[in-house]
Amino acid sequence: MSRNLLIKLEKISKIYKMGETNLKALNKVDLEIMEGDFLGIMGASGSGKSTLMNILGILDFPTEGVYLLKNKDVSSLNDKEASKIRNKEIGFVFQTFNLIQGLTAFENVEMPLIYAGVPKRRRKEIAEFYLEKMGMADRMKHKPNQLSGGQRQRVAIARALVNEPSIILADEPTGNLDSKTTEEILSLFHQIHREGKTIVLVTHEPDVGRETERIIVLRDGKIIEERIN
Repeated sequence: MSRNLLIKLEKISKIYKMGETNLKALNKVDLEIMEGDFLGIMGASGSGKSTLMNILGILDFPTEGVYLLKNKDVSSLNDKEASKIRNKEIGFVFQTFNLIQGLTAFENVEMPLIYAGVPKRRRKEIAEFYLEKMGMADRMKHKPNQLSGGQRQRVAIARALVNEPSIILADEPTGNLDSKTTEEILSLFHQIHREGKTIVLVTHEPDVGRETERIIVLRDGKIIEERIN
């Protein structure tokens, strides 16, 4: 079965001005991501992987180059356009979970649906469906400080999925978890991938990287290696 090209990066560079000097965080990166890919991005601290993740997530913009998402150039959108596409096309999972502390698990998962203008009854159905899917049916009314790290990450994954995004970007999603919980969370990512979702996972841990289908390795802002697992 042929798969469509989802993301194409062409000669993407990112330069940060640091006083008198310029820091080149990314240096002419070319990358293609197909629908249904499970891609790992690896590299040492300072290699450019977080910058690449931020550009893929339209949280930051390249200094040079072109970023095509579903054939649309998203290299230089205004804040409103970027926010709209992010909420529709991209689901984020972070190392620190990024849940709103004062809200319940249900309310956290519901939040992207509110931004998307989904009616209240439908929001309830969708949020409950994904929380149940993540094994959190009995924790919906708990707030983040009443949940373990693994449970918080399950809520975060549910939140990332509710708008049926084109791609899930996971930035060190197991970085704050013990080995057993890491296995459980990676198992959820495999399940999501088997259901057809495209996943990009940033990690510095080789064991986690080996769980993906394809790995790119960054050093000094360049892709120095690409391999199939």
